[in-house]
Amino acid sequence: FSWGTSPDNAVYNAKVMEQVTEETAKTADDWLNLAEDSLEAGNQQEALRFARKAQKLEPDNIDAEWFIIRQEVKDPDTLLRRIRMALEMGKNSLEKQGFFTEEQIGDFWQIIETRPYMRLKEQFIALLVEFGMLRTAVREAEDVIRLNTQDNLGVRFTLIHLYAMLEEADSAEALLKQFSKHDEGPMLLGLALLYYKLGETEKAEKAARRLTKINKETRAFIRDELADNLERKIKDIKDKGGYRPLSEEELIVAVTENEYVYSHTPFFFNWLSKTLKM
Repeated sequence: FSWGTSPDNAVYNAKVMEQVTEETAKTADDWLNLAEDSLEAGNQQEALRFARKAQKLEPDNIDAEWFIIRQEVKDPDTLLRRIRMALEMGKNSLEKQGFFTEEQIGDFWQIIETRPYMRLKEQFIALLVEFGMLRTAVREAEDVIRLNTQDNLGVRFTLIHLYAMLEEADSAEALLKQFSKHDEGPMLLGLALLYYKLGETEKAEKAARRLTKINKETRAFIRDELADNLERKIKDIKDKGGYRPLSEEELIVAVTENEYVYSHTPFFFNWLSKTLKM
């Protein structure tokens, strides 16, 4: 799953400033905060008990359902089925609350009530990629961006690599145009990879050179990638819980989270190095 939005690091809405205890817990969010604390302390059974209390208070609470799924389900097929069910439950609940209207669609992340649903869709996309269900992952990713055109979750970075894997240049170019206000490293790296896979080396080189202009650490990243020197840096990024934009770190994350694409193009970085005359 994505490092920046992993469920273990998710904040269930707003945590209260005072420490919540079993005696003071009142809301589903209180019980979920207690569940997360118990899980961090290594007490899985207590964490599940707290999560079920949250679910009892709010049967349609997606965060509670996802927490329980993560702890209970070990079988991959069951995991996929349970997430589908949770998403269906969440959508039905949001529709009943009037959130799936023309006025709201496109601005979902600005609506607090829709965020758990969006976070779970992001996790579902990551799981679909892991299962090799790439077309379904594309549809889900496109739907996330339809629901939230600002794409606060950064699903576009996953989607551009899905398009690269499937060699869908038109879709990738449309996505890049949609988010053309600012050039972004992972988008340009994914685009260069796509054109390289298609044999359109002039376009690939153009994207790569745009990348070096906006991210001054691109060449350092390519050198570290070719030297197989990223393991320590990956650990540092994970320890920090995020990465610096327009740095070597963002490119490391892009490649690591989309390794399934890059592993299919083992000479891409050699080509980049030669093309950029490193």
